[in-house]
Amino acid sequence: SDLSYYGLAVPLLYADNVQLRRLLIHDALTGAYNRHFFVELSQQAIRQSRMREQPASMLMLDLDNLKQINDHHGHAAGDMALAQVAEACRGALSANDLLGRLGGDEFCVLLPGVDHAGAAEIGRRLLAVVRASRYPFSTEIRPSMSIGISTTVDDEDDYESLWMRADSALYVAKRGGRDRLAQEESVRETGTV
Repeated sequence: SDLSYYGLAVPLLYADNVQLRRLLIHDALTGAYNRHFFVELSQQAIRQSRMREQPASMLMLDLDNLKQINDHHGHAAGDMALAQVAEACRGALSANDLLGRLGGDEFCVLLPGVDHAGAAEIGRRLLAVVRASRYPFSTEIRPSMSIGISTTVDDEDDYESLWMRADSALYVAKRGGRDRLAQEESVRETGTV
């Protein structure tokens, strides 16, 4: 009967809350953490790094040419492109690194215990794996992304300040012609008189 069917479904639903939790904290398309959860985890990771007297770095990643893909090939292709780039990045990151999707074509990576030289090295590795990948649909567009990097400089630094500086650096990378990374130093230099 219908009744016994529903009786069975409810406990199964609760038993499956691991799956439910996954859905709540991950972006369904790319498997990256969703914005809310990523921010929370990053704040914790930054605090822990500070307690260990270690740096933390942030990479802002922006998929180049997503608008072009969406316009020429449709949004399904754009989704595939995002999923593929996220997958490529995840493969190049370590278990401690956090990958989040902030929305649209913007991803963010929080690197606990990593200084700016280490962050630049990881950034270059991410650029390389994305460049080496191919979109799973027929297109002339080559996968690439722009990356902005920031690293904690003092105990005052938090998610917000890291994000703002990494975002400024990302803007520099895009303005410089995309498919590249920029560190916040270059942002600071352009700011000096």
